[in-house]
Amino acid sequence: MTAADPLDANESRFLIELYEQSEGRVDAQVSMYAIGHPLGMEKPAARQVAESLMDRMLIAFKTLAGGIAITPEGVQKALQLGAGPDEMLALGHEMVLDVARRRAVDDLLPCLKQIEDASVAIDAPWPRELAADIRTAEAQLASPRPKTAIVRECLRSILGALKGSGTEACREALLRLLGES
Repeated sequence: MTAADPLDANESRFLIELYEQSEGRVDAQVSMYAIGHPLGMEKPAARQVAESLMDRMLIAFKTLAGGIAITPEGVQKALQLGAGPDEMLALGHEMVLDVARRRAVDDLLPCLKQIEDASVAIDAPWPRELAADIRTAEAQLASPRPKTAIVRECLRSILGALKGSGTEACREALLRLLGES
């Protein structure tokens, strides 16, 4: 089984729930049972789904007690399945990002960082441009009053850098966040 193979409904729901509970962060550890519980899964069913997703390299086991984390591939798959920024959370024209839009941008950063990490070996200008735009967006999110216009322009630049890079899940999430989908 590979990450490209289609997921069944339980696997899809589980992966999206893991993405949501971990906020798309690959360094966040969550109990597989805490993921399965809101989905109506008993412990054996949650373990079975988690093992299937681990076989596909979409999640990683962190502890013997059931601690799991989403992998970069899992983040991309979850975004393809519709996790991440909600279409209704497209950036508005307010001067400062509100909490929900700030979180939507923050949710997208792990996917973008994974692309940046994978592109380091490429000798082309776009990986450096991508890194600079990600850092600028992160700097704005660190501000107590992140400016919507600056974040929007960073995301537009990132979108341009990703064009033709085979990163459709991140591009689609960017388009939704920019209100261009």
